[in-house]
Amino acid sequence: MNGLCKESFTMASPMTNSPVALAKEALKVAEAALAAYSHPNSPKTLTQPQLFAILALRQFFKTDYRGGVQMLHDSSRTFAKPWI
Repeated sequence: MNGLCKESFTMASPMTNSPVALAKEALKVAEAALAAYSHPNSPKTLTQPQLFAILALRQFFKTDYRGGVQMLHDSSRTFAKPWI
């Protein structure tokens, strides 16, 4: 791994127990680092920062794609509505 040890990529415990706080922080960081869309002709359904926040939530809940979609669908008032 290019001289990096595996331990540098693992965390002993999560930094937050709140998925809402995680989503907000991930969105803030991604908005500073990523362009809204990767291509001028992209469908513009979700921005890259929103997709990044969704990926962070999937990792937080340790779920796969379908589980992440179901989680967002079930909790649309908490997670999806502020982004759409």
